[in-house]
Amino acid sequence: MAMWPGAAVSGWYFAHPESQYFVVGRIGRDQVSEYATRKG
Repeated sequence: MAMWPGAAVSGWYFAHPESQYFVVGRIGRDQVSEYATRKG
């Protein structure tokens, strides 16, 4: 059985007073190339 609506979000969410947001930058060409090699 699927969730309705399809864009619904479900999960366990935990908080901690010392938690922090972090930024993930753009991926480099070397990462794209390596990923493409692994995936064919």
